[in-house]
Amino acid sequence: MRSCEYCGGAVDDATNKCTACGATQSTSPPAPAPAAAAAAPVYINQAPAAPQKEKGSWGCLIGWVVIFWPVAIIYYLQRRWD
Repeated sequence: MRSCEYCGGAVDDATNKCTACGATQSTSPPAPAPAAAAAAPVYINQAPAAPQKEKGSWGCLIGWVVIFWPVAIIYYLQRRWD
């Protein structure tokens, strides 16, 4: 049962009609609240979950190798090994 929007009397949910004044209600009855989902227990000393890092692509790795491989070779060849 809910209250009438005109007189404040009780409204029958099955007929959507006020039992006091007989007015038909313009709104439908409210939907039932969704059931609460069971949450995981939270412990006091538990650290928050770390965000997941995005995975890199193979193309990015190959690009870094192509760029820095010649630099490493040049550095090795120009260094004095006394």
